[in-house]
Amino acid sequence: GHMPDYLLSGIPLARLDALAFRDLGVMIDTSLSFSHHAQTIVSKARSVMAIILRSFVSKNPHVLFKAFKAYVRPIVEYGSPVWNVFGNEPKIAKSIERVQRYFTMRVFCRAGLKKLNYSRRLKFLGELSLSKRRKIADLCFIHAVLKNRQYCPAVALMPSNLSRPSTRLVTDAIPRGPRKNFLPNRVDQHWYKLPSRITALSAKAFRSNVGYM
Repeated sequence: GHMPDYLLSGIPLARLDALAFRDLGVMIDTSLSFSHHAQTIVSKARSVMAIILRSFVSKNPHVLFKAFKAYVRPIVEYGSPVWNVFGNEPKIAKSIERVQRYFTMRVFCRAGLKKLNYSRRLKFLGELSLSKRRKIADLCFIHAVLKNRQYCPAVALMPSNLSRPSTRLVTDAIPRGPRKNFLPNRVDQHWYKLPSRITALSAKAFRSNVGYM
């Protein structure tokens, strides 16, 4: 379809014939898809994982996973409330999860530990899956906006009535196309299920508690 012109001080910005564009570190293409971003961060994360596994001589899985958390996880989690839209694209979500799945497998092999499936490896390390962490990041961002620690006019609660305050986010009645992945549309059901005692917590306490729900 026709792409609208973008203006800066009334002057049309030149178009670039590119598959995707980077905005504040996040890649998005002309169809509002983040698949190129996912491919980019997975490729970069794999390269950094290979460096870690070559450079660290330790066989301690906890030590190695600290390196993963410091150098790899920021790559695959930066800005995730913006691009965490892969509920309808499970193949892409799996490709991102495979980054952590592969690393935990390698460190367990290096340590000579008993072979465990991915969920049990995470339990041994005391960690969460990347998909679970992105869900928590979504909820934490909503919490920050509603507590006026972040500004995002797209995030708001529905009007309250006299009997009780609203806990539902303003969403599309029937989201279609890219709007299905709009942050309030994909998070509303999860946010609505949170008890008021959790949503009333401070930022640090909220993150700690929501991870166990």
